[in-house]
Amino acid sequence: GFSYGPDGLYIRGRDRYYGNRPGEVIVVEQPVVVDEQIVAEPPADVQIREVGNLPKVHVGTTIALSSKEALGDQAGQVILDVNGISLPAAVQAWTNESATCTVPMMGLNQPKEARLIMVTGDGRVAQSIAVLLMPAKAPAEAPLDE
Repeated sequence: GFSYGPDGLYIRGRDRYYGNRPGEVIVVEQPVVVDEQIVAEPPADVQIREVGNLPKVHVGTTIALSSKEALGDQAGQVILDVNGISLPAAVQAWTNESATCTVPMMGLNQPKEARLIMVTGDGRVAQSIAVLLMPAKAPAEAPLDE
């Protein structure tokens, strides 16, 4: 192709323009256009799963958890695991079939996937429950004394 510049006519050949003067070559960087679709594959050790079906649990609330495995009569503990950080939940009641506990309070600005792990009195993991940990609920308005 041809192009006009301040010094006259230039002739284009591939990625260079040749000027009117002998030996004059102007190199022009041309944008590279790639016309292919790139599909990113996750690494083999990454598991992708939908978290929309997880039970929602608000921090600071008291919840009852039931177990498929027998928990035993001796009280155990419930541990909240958030991204590898383990926090103990305050156990309020413990039976062979269920445990009632208060989820630890923490500052969350958005829902976060977590696990509630029920550990028996003898140290055995009886149940691990995946949950969607939600920010704290707003406190109920207290009546004003007039």
